[in-house]
Amino acid sequence: MSLNSFGNKLRSGPLGAVFFVVVVLCVGVLAFTGIGSSLNSRQAPAVHTQQPSDDVATINGIPISVAKFQNALENYKQEYEAYGPVPSIANAGQLRVQAFKMLEVPLLEAQIAQQHGITVTSDELATERAKELDPYKTQLGLPASASESDINTALQQYGKTVDDLVDVNDVRTDLLAKKYHDYLTESNQASDATVRNYYQQEHVRHIEVSNKRLPDAEARALALNLIGRIQKGADFATLVTQYSDDTSSKAKGGDDGWIDQSTPFPPEFKVAALLLKPGQVTATPVLIAQFGYFIIQSEGSRSNLPKDFQKNHQQYVQQVTTALSQLQQQNDIEAARTKANVVAVDSRLKADLALSNLQPGDPTQNTVLAGVLSDYSKALTSADDSEKAEIYASEAQVYQLLGQTDQEVSAIKLALNNVEDSQLQVQLGDIYKQKGDAADALTQYQAASDHSYDNPDIHMQLKQDYTQLKQPALVAKETSWITNYEARQKQANAQLTPSPIIKQ
Repeated sequence: MSLNSFGNKLRSGPLGAVFFVVVVLCVGVLAFTGIGSSLNSRQAPAVHTQQPSDDVATINGIPISVAKFQNALENYKQEYEAYGPVPSIANAGQLRVQAFKMLEVPLLEAQIAQQHGITVTSDELATERAKELDPYKTQLGLPASASESDINTALQQYGKTVDDLVDVNDVRTDLLAKKYHDYLTESNQASDATVRNYYQQEHVRHIEVSNKRLPDAEARALALNLIGRIQKGADFATLVTQYSDDTSSKAKGGDDGWIDQSTPFPPEFKVAALLLKPGQVTATPVLIAQFGYFIIQSEGSRSNLPKDFQKNHQQYVQQVTTALSQLQQQNDIEAARTKANVVAVDSRLKADLALSNLQPGDPTQNTVLAGVLSDYSKALTSADDSEKAEIYASEAQVYQLLGQTDQEVSAIKLALNNVEDSQLQVQLGDIYKQKGDAADALTQYQAASDHSYDNPDIHMQLKQDYTQLKQPALVAKETSWITNYEARQKQANAQLTPSPIIKQ
């Protein structure tokens, strides 16, 4: 992925939108995942068939239970669906990884807090635990004065204890995470100069030298060589054309336009770029782990201070303080994540994480993917039908990366035996189209159209596919669907708009 595609991914799409709310949501995740949804254990308990263990993984030795993970996954799916249609099972593995990362965040924040000397006293722990138990008194028909012992007694009929409702370790984690957030706010209080600098913009361009295409040492050596050539007068745009691995900006001479602290670029890039003066080039290559080495040049600078800055000065101070706190939080968590010891117990989660962590150009890719397929195969032995469909869809992605088209087709078909999924049907249709099998491609495309009730992206894709296959009647059908969908959306938006006040 190029730097600009990284920015675009954050700017658009349901996953991009959810990315921004994840940090906000993660602090409260354990409050939901540690308790469960109901006291009524007389109903049949959930059967966790994928692994004999009650845990899906451990993070730095701290276990993550199956129930906690499933709860986090449901919460994440709800957030995902708030920004668009129900996700395809082709995205199931990605959603599971993001849900797991949601569980990771509070644990990592608690550890970061302790590294800063932040602690939780036994009194604070007892007070918070009692506060979280309070709502259950009403549900159990107990008075407000009921003790923890009274709650335990009342829970016996459900086969539960207070520890099932409010785990003391989760409470400690939440308190440490909250104190860490307070610490972030206190340590990032923005001064007037900081706020003014925050709204400073730089017009920059860059050259990316990927350390995935080249070994890291060679990539850095090439980047240093290019910096030396630029400092001696070499034309930056020419070097972009010759050497940059960022295909999305290459045609523009590496131009990124005006950027500031709010630009959705990696923080390492922004920190280096915003320190430059017009005409300057970064003295050393900027390493961004997921991409490689960057050479950045400033074309100019300007202030983008809001017009009402003086009038609403305190509001902007607060906004910048929040932004800087979130940036430090993001950096702290990513640093802690790279050092975290994550051991996946659940075979499927192990495969999901390995597939997610695989970098383009990784020389060990085929070995990693073979392990992923082995773990998915283990998970299939005890999965139910809906889980099997998701696993087959994930296997199809692996076969696609391996270039094994026949196996990819088989995996997609197995997934579609259990569910109707328009994205997979389009994917299968695309394979048939590439093979020149127009009849089978059309069958899959029409099935996708029939089962895509609320996803305009699918219908726009189908319109293009039908155009390529010279099917004017089907193009017209998709055009009509899109037109009707846009009309419904416009009507829905109009209903949400308050009517103007009519003066009598």
